[in-house]
Amino acid sequence: MGKRDVRSHRFIFWDRPSFRDMSSHDFRRYVEELRQKGRRDELARIVRRFVQWGSATEGVTLFRAEEIKEALEQIRRSSRSLQFCDPVRLRAWEKAAEYAKRFHRR
Repeated sequence: MGKRDVRSHRFIFWDRPSFRDMSSHDFRRYVEELRQKGRRDELARIVRRFVQWGSATEGVTLFRAEEIKEALEQIRRSSRSLQFCDPVRLRAWEKAAEYAKRFHRR
């Protein structure tokens, strides 16, 4: 399966010009760079915001299952984050995390 273009990052990170102006390829590379450098805090913030506002379909191609699950746990622990998350969206992301396990094995 080829890499899909990730376009929603431009809308999700509308307030961060450095992300908004990245191409799909550059955004993917940045996420991978965060993983390689061990910058878990920054990666977690990106994944959490993506889960809150982004497409699960795109998210599965970008993030690993454990990253998505961690973001879901953080959102559930935070009453402020829960204000912005529809329960249906959270369930969709739970299913996406299960799919991500299989997707990233390939």
